Amino acid sequence: MNTACKLEEGYARLTAPPAVPAVGDGSQGAVPMLSTAGAAPAGPAQAGAGGNQSIVARNEQVAAIERPATGNAALDSYTYGFRLWDAKFYPEAQAQLQATVDKYGKDPIASRAQNLLGRAYLDDDKSATAAKILYENYRVRPNGDRAAESLAWVGEALIRLNRLKDACLAYDELAEKFGSGLAANVREMMTKGRVRAKCGA
Repeated sequence: MNTACKLEEGYARLTAPPAVPAVGDGSQGAVPMLSTAGAAPAGPAQAGAGGNQSIVARNEQVAAIERPATGNAALDSYTYGFRLWDAKFYPEAQAQLQATVDKYGKDPIASRAQNLLGRAYLDDDKSATAAKILYENYRVRPNGDRAAESLAWVGEALIRLNRLKDACLAYDELAEKFGSGLAANVREMMTKGRVRAKCGA
């Protein structure tokens, strides 16, 4: 069985990502705000009004993230998702980036949006979901400008899941498909990842 088929098998074993609630179309108002009424029970540090205040404060911080308006709707939608992710508002970034992929999946920006969507899940400690999303980006958009990077992040997600053999398969696929064309940062990720996953050991 070749590397690609083995990697497909590993992909099929990943936990399916949770359903993302409807968040609009990636345009103005797409990112949902947290509800004080439907919030999870507050812990001791956030009991009662304090918990509601923290949710209100977070919503205000999210609302303060500037929405770009360059006239390129697809790019603006992605850029807003990037700004949410960069500010570490991971659930809101996930919703925005998913909306971007859903609406602009045929646009070249989709490769960047789904790659960052996977990273937003990875940064949110949801490695299985991240691996599935990142691999799907590579599989669906093999010529996208973030295809190789997504595959490198698949390896990282699998290492975090302690699936070292599958991580090595991801790096093998990366080297096989992109070879000398790999960007320096992606090649460095792969090299370090192989060491951590004990590939070839």
